[in-house]
Amino acid sequence: MNQTVLIPLNLHNPHKDGAYIFRYIYERTQPVFFGIIWRFCMSTPLILLADDEPHITHIIAHKLKRAGMDVIVVEDGEMALKEAISRKPDAIVTDLQMPYLSGIELAEQLSQNPDCANIPIILLTARGYAVEGEIEKLPSIRRLLSKPFSAKDLLGYINDLLEEGQGSTDSNGLDDSLGKCA
Repeated sequence: MNQTVLIPLNLHNPHKDGAYIFRYIYERTQPVFFGIIWRFCMSTPLILLADDEPHITHIIAHKLKRAGMDVIVVEDGEMALKEAISRKPDAIVTDLQMPYLSGIELAEQLSQNPDCANIPIILLTARGYAVEGEIEKLPSIRRLLSKPFSAKDLLGYINDLLEEGQGSTDSNGLDDSLGKCA
């Protein structure tokens, strides 16, 4: 049974119309369509992966994509800096030792940009003991992960960072704790 319904539009406030239409659809078709609409409204986490070892980036990128995340893979710190500023990732996974900019230099550069200073970073290193003092002054580096590591553990750490970011909101109710660049 098809039924045509006229929805009165408020030409003075088009945003109100959108909310009204969404509420109308939700109230009448919630069990069927709300899950579909919700999936389209939710954004996919964007992870920047910076490492100069292709076998590591291949494995990690594959694992993150299978977990439903979008992944940007770059081979050096300079490219990572450019991508972080332009693509606005939700989190960064970077190697300590890379060409052009190290992982720590990348974190320092991002911390100097007020729009990017709070992007959470996971630093991968083969020599974790040697950098612990350096990362204490960089709060954006949330975890130091020594190689070899488990891709499954890394995925868990990334999910923890993303959940951390979803838990806090600013005064407008917008989530900006993940430190997205403006």
